Amino acid sequence: MFIDDGYLICAGGVAEIPDVNSRLAIWKLNANGELVWSSPIGAYPTASNNTYYFKTLVKTTDGNYVGTSDYVWYDGEDFNSDVRIVKIDSANGDSIWTRYYNYVESEFDIHQAIDLKATPDGGVVFCGHASDNWSQNPDLELPAQQGWIVKLDACGCLVPGCDENCVVSVEDPTGGHADEGQHLFLVGPNPASDFINIYLNKISNVQHSAFTIQVHDMQGNEVKSFVPHRGDTTYIVDTQGMAAGEYIIILVSEGNVLQTQRIIVAK
Repeated sequence: MFIDDGYLICAGGVAEIPDVNSRLAIWKLNANGELVWSSPIGAYPTASNNTYYFKTLVKTTDGNYVGTSDYVWYDGEDFNSDVRIVKIDSANGDSIWTRYYNYVESEFDIHQAIDLKATPDGGVVFCGHASDNWSQNPDLELPAQQGWIVKLDACGCLVPGCDENCVVSVEDPTGGHADEGQHLFLVGPNPASDFINIYLNKISNVQHSAFTIQVHDMQGNEVKSFVPHRGDTTYIVDTQGMAAGEYIIILVSEGNVLQTQRIIVAK
């Protein structure tokens, strides 16, 4: 909650009973406490007992609002968790864009953004952590919690160009382009150092369960691999254990290579 030019901006969630699900919501009140507008953001979760609410809301340099929340979805054996960043139109409360971020480590990690600040360039920076949520995980390696600080541009992108309808630079956002085929993913920065950031396009949601993202060295050896749980998400891959040099990012579906891109890891 904060004051914006005499208006009170309140953010949280609205609940759906009896499933006790909630979705993001924001309210704007005038100086007399009268409602100017209210706007639920997104849809109710499809699984029971998933609750979403704004944890932090800030005003950006263009006068609009950016908020953060957790995004956890589980139903039986299915589970995923991301940090969700939403930009809201201050004039009417409508959602301008939504971004998802995932630090790739364990499929049972809970990703959370604890705080969010606006930056002078129109973007935001958030901090949080990824914590292993399964104490019986046989692959658990300490530390079981990783802290992270993420700087996003004015379009909410960690990989610039993640939204073709929102552009803050005319430069090539990936430092190169896909070798062939449709741009199902973007990679940046290139060269990379500590992390490789992979934005998986939202159109890949159609068959995301069949996808695998692989990282190969130039000898063809697979050095990293993970199954993305959804498109329209940026996956942050730690380069720990990878030597400096050139690598190939490969998007595979049911044995078919859909896209490749070369990237340099510089340390």
